[in-house]
Amino acid sequence: MKRDRKLMYYLLLQARDREPPPELAKYPPDVQIYNAALLIDDGYIRGEALPDHDGVYINAVLEDLTSSGHDLLEEMEAESKIATPKVFISHSSEDIGVAKALIDLLRSAIGLNHRDIRCTSVDGYRLEVGADTDVELKRELKASKAFIGLITPSSIESAYVLFELGARWGADLHLAPVLACGADSGSLRGPLAKLNALNATVEAQMHQLVHDISSKLGQPPFFKRKIRVVLRNEAGKEIEVDTPDWAADAGDLAIQPSGNVLGATSKIRAENKQVGGWKQDKWLDEANRITVPPGYHFEAWVGLSHKYTEKDLQRHSREKRIGTLVFFVLFEGQKREVRIRVT
Repeated sequence: MKRDRKLMYYLLLQARDREPPPELAKYPPDVQIYNAALLIDDGYIRGEALPDHDGVYINAVLEDLTSSGHDLLEEMEAESKIATPKVFISHSSEDIGVAKALIDLLRSAIGLNHRDIRCTSVDGYRLEVGADTDVELKRELKASKAFIGLITPSSIESAYVLFELGARWGADLHLAPVLACGADSGSLRGPLAKLNALNATVEAQMHQLVHDISSKLGQPPFFKRKIRVVLRNEAGKEIEVDTPDWAADAGDLAIQPSGNVLGATSKIRAENKQVGGWKQDKWLDEANRITVPPGYHFEAWVGLSHKYTEKDLQRHSREKRIGTLVFFVLFEGQKREVRIRVT
């Protein structure tokens, strides 16, 4: 009996999803047991392989994947070009307009492409032609890193949406409910009612969604526009500076995302005077905290909301309503908050 790599792929899926994929049915039981035992012995699956007195495997109990098993599964998917979207959007076909707007937000704010998103009712994001819809949906809704449930009056009446939400929740995987089209928190029922939901009509909550999804993907938000700030240490002594936060008063230019979250502001970096310094755009590596000698410059940037144009920025600049950078500076052993108004 030989190793069967394709069969091993299906066994890895079974261990991850805790249910056998339908493709396993075409393999004889003894072949399945043999290959499952190999995966257990090789350290890819936690479980137990039981041999008889002749050393022939007669049973194999699969529990779950090891970290090596997850790596092997990802490798096999890449080899076989079984693409898995990063973000799965569960929705009703009645809500295509909202789904499109959500896709546009994710693509413009995080920099995702069409292969990164599955949204089965929107052209360009549907399943591949000829795909077994039920099999592929079950695989993708469990394999995607981020899952957004678009909750609307139509979607809560959709059997497919309820199945997708329930399967994702039951697998204890990331699930982000987004309320739209008049739905409110009362639209979520059963165990899903305990999940925090964001409202698609509230801009600040959509900023949070961008941050949460980008964090889940490990992919910082993509900023089409940035405000670059260069400062100089005039304290006369060496200082330590932490990555800044951003504060906005009423009427200030909105930042996406706002607050102390991934991507709102960059890490900071000090000029490299050995090769020309800030005037020659020569900098040391970015860091969360840097030491700045007296007289040296350092730099940070703030990402603008994707909706702002150059005209908007100019208007806010004329009206001196950009925002405030908030630094924490260690000076002579004391930590101080320094607020710098950007106009």
